[in-house]
Amino acid sequence: MDDAARRFTAHLQTLGLTLEALRPEDDGTVRSAPGRVPTVNLAALPLPKVTIAASHGAEGELVLGELLGMGGMGKVLLAEQRALERTVAVKFLKSADLGERAAADLLREALVTGRLEHPSIVPIYLLARTPDGAPFFAMKRVEGVAWSRVLKEPARLATVGRSAEEPLVANLEVLLALCDAVAFAHSRGVLHRDLKPDNVMLGAYGEVYLLDWGIALSLDEDRHLPRARDEKGIAGTPAYMAPEMAAGDGAAFSVRTDVYLLGALLFEVLTGEPPHQGATVFHQIARAWEAAPPVLPPSVPAELAAVCRKALAKDPSARFARVEELRAALQDFLHHRGAIRLAEEASQRLARLEAELARPLPPSPDDEARLAALFSECRFGFEQARRIWPGSLEAQTGSRRATRLWATHAIARGDARAARALLAELEAKEPELEDAVAALEAADREKAERLAALEHREREADVDLAAKQKARFTLGFAVAWSLTGFIVDALVRGGRLAFGHREAFVTVCVLAAMNAGLTEWLRRSTRLNLAQRRLLLANYTATVSYFGFWGITWHAGVSFPVALTLYLFLVTVQWSLAAALFDRRGVVVAAAFGLGTLALLAFPSEGILVFAVTTLVGFVGLARSWQRSGMRPIGSASPSEASAVAPRPSRPG
Repeated sequence: MDDAARRFTAHLQTLGLTLEALRPEDDGTVRSAPGRVPTVNLAALPLPKVTIAASHGAEGELVLGELLGMGGMGKVLLAEQRALERTVAVKFLKSADLGERAAADLLREALVTGRLEHPSIVPIYLLARTPDGAPFFAMKRVEGVAWSRVLKEPARLATVGRSAEEPLVANLEVLLALCDAVAFAHSRGVLHRDLKPDNVMLGAYGEVYLLDWGIALSLDEDRHLPRARDEKGIAGTPAYMAPEMAAGDGAAFSVRTDVYLLGALLFEVLTGEPPHQGATVFHQIARAWEAAPPVLPPSVPAELAAVCRKALAKDPSARFARVEELRAALQDFLHHRGAIRLAEEASQRLARLEAELARPLPPSPDDEARLAALFSECRFGFEQARRIWPGSLEAQTGSRRATRLWATHAIARGDARAARALLAELEAKEPELEDAVAALEAADREKAERLAALEHREREADVDLAAKQKARFTLGFAVAWSLTGFIVDALVRGGRLAFGHREAFVTVCVLAAMNAGLTEWLRRSTRLNLAQRRLLLANYTATVSYFGFWGITWHAGVSFPVALTLYLFLVTVQWSLAAALFDRRGVVVAAAFGLGTLALLAFPSEGILVFAVTTLVGFVGLARSWQRSGMRPIGSASPSEASAVAPRPSRPG
């Protein structure tokens, strides 16, 4: 015997009860209050005597039929009430030897039930005696199935008009009907004390009947019922008893006692078993007396589990104060059922998402898209559940878990923006995740700054910037100087002009003026980068070198053909350096002037013509090259631009 059983045995001794007194009757109910005085004075009741016939050929108001059931002290038979031509159920004492106490209990049951006129309480048609003085009562014949059988065989719900409902909802609807009946009895000052599935009948059209008021007590003063506060024995069905019933403490009895019994019925609906299990009746009552907190499986909806635990609280003051409160809580659950379903489905998706993200290998891009869709479905389900039922704890906690999980995943992916947006949705702060996002944002800022600096350097080094303007500048230069060369060559050939060092020096001055004007136009029409500024500086330097070259060759007496040949070679060298240092496309000009140098070596007398052709070919070629760079489609970039400003791969989420 464990400690709880030993303590309960000692408690029984204080009540003056033995284990023998806890033996249940045929209906499973314990009645251990020996010596209780009858509360009904049989002699004082003006009960009519009614003749009962054993067969249709005999005389009598009632004609008995088959046995419908047998209880602890009574038996119920089918009977025909001849005057009204209807079938009724008649309850007698099981044996005439049961004595005055049993007869008083049967009469009390009839008197109590008869004044509780409620759709879920069987109406009493007749209370009378047989000619030999035995009391009995006739009541409505209830056709249907015991709820206990339906709980064990859910398929029988179809036989009681509840096939369209899922078993949980159907059984909760039965419990709601019982709550109505018990609340009505409480309003009449009656405590049932023996609520159990065996005492509930379900009719074929959805009827619910609460039976057997044989151990009912009065919550007030009643001449036919014992007062609850005077009760000293243990009575009830052990598997469902409230702790104060197991303690035999009538002073603690109240409407909350029946609330506990209704909670025990709810426990059986949810688990398939009554709350107090034990190998013997003694162990069952000992567990009821101890009243440990009920253990419910995780599959039970949280809201319903909370209702059940509150109804089964050991301390009566911790239970629902009235049956109506318990009924309202059950009704709320049914109203919230849609939200609960959504939250359950979302929870299943969340479990799948957690399992997927717990894998050691990072998800592939295809997996990432699938996981993002799973998270969206999961969060949508929780939010829909919260919209239907704002107080849903499962939806609230589930939504938070899902958002936190995906924020953690966004941090792992390096997506600070998505993680920050998700954390902003959480009602409570997450310091650890906030710090991780802040660190990620700092790293992103540093990366952006480095990228901006790189883009700036790439832009500054981009020789293709303002390519159209440079092409027009170069083309204008080529046309102007080649045309000038052709005109000068024609004048020289016609003997109308002598062209030597002095004329070449003047030409360089004109070149310098043109360069200055075109350079200023280019500076105004576009924002010059570093590469272009260096190119212009090289251009200025080359122009200055031309002043020096023609001045020196003129002063040194170098012949003009030789000086012109050396000039073309100087330009070849300069553009070769420009191609190597600034823009490889300058090799076009270098090649043209290189060929021009060779042509002058072969034909010294054709210097002006060679210069004109060389200038036209070299600079038109360069202009065309720059023009093609400036005519790329909108949105394209040069190789240097592409490397500098290529977008980062997009991140899911």
